[in-house]
Amino acid sequence: MKRAMLERTVAERISIAMQSRERCLQSTSTQREDCGATEDEIELARRGTSSDPRYAATIAYGLQVYRDPTTTVDEQIEALRSHGFQ
Repeated sequence: MKRAMLERTVAERISIAMQSRERCLQSTSTQREDCGATEDEIELARRGTSSDPRYAATIAYGLQVYRDPTTTVDEQIEALRSHGFQ
């Protein structure tokens, strides 16, 4: 089976959404900005979303898998595919 790789910008935003400690976020903010996450996008990611619908769908799915992986449904996978993910 072929494994899909997330773009670094998407993976970083999912990571931001999952982080709960401010110190952790501050220590890596430079790295996140280097990969295309502006301060506004970092703040949106902290709230579990993005201004880009593609990133927002991916962040939402990543959080769902992180919090309760047994509740994902086919519609979520189809939503990701509609944004170009395989």
